[in-house]
Amino acid sequence: MKSILIFSLITYLTGSPLLALAVIIIIYLFIDRRYIGLLPDFGARWRRKRRTSELEKVVRANPHNGDALLELGINYFNRGRYRQAYEFLERAYPRMKDWPEVHFYLGAACYETGEAGRGIEEIARAVEMNPKISHGFPYIYMMRSLLDQKDGGDKKLSDLEVSLLRHGSVQAFFEAGKLLRKHGRKSVAEKFFREVLENYSFASATFRRNYRKMAIMSRYYLKS
Repeated sequence: MKSILIFSLITYLTGSPLLALAVIIIIYLFIDRRYIGLLPDFGARWRRKRRTSELEKVVRANPHNGDALLELGINYFNRGRYRQAYEFLERAYPRMKDWPEVHFYLGAACYETGEAGRGIEEIARAVEMNPKISHGFPYIYMMRSLLDQKDGGDKKLSDLEVSLLRHGSVQAFFEAGKLLRKHGRKSVAEKFFREVLENYSFASATFRRNYRKMAIMSRYYLKS
């Protein structure tokens, strides 16, 4: 009833039901981005593309700029364009060998493009250099490698789970839970989903907005 009254009021003020609907949608999008966080960030894709274009200009002007090559590779990786990510990360590699980020992202790009062996080697090197690198996602790749190989290395998996819980982010916990659930390790997956919910319960309002969708899905997975 309240929604109908609001719609009627805005229609009266704007003189158009379609314009009133557009105003309501804009208001809802603003409230969601500011306080709720259930809808995707529609501007993120555009911002990544714009940054990619800027970095490509830098690399064309200076093909030896390791920082730009690394950031460009990471940008392509985060967009799911692993082959292009690999090309730029491979070029950054000789100039950035002391950076754990280049080892992790190059390793992850290798893994995603079919070079699992080299990928895991590079990821392991990144973890050796900095156990906290990329908020725990290297451990997910190493877990994924063991699970994909059906290695049966329960001790190795257990060690990786402990490391992930120590160094991972809420997003990493959620992704680990989904991975383990997919491979039939439901009890271990539940541990990570509960970790998501625990972090959510203690989070500030800002972080709750970022975690809300993962918390909702974690509750769903725990009940299903």
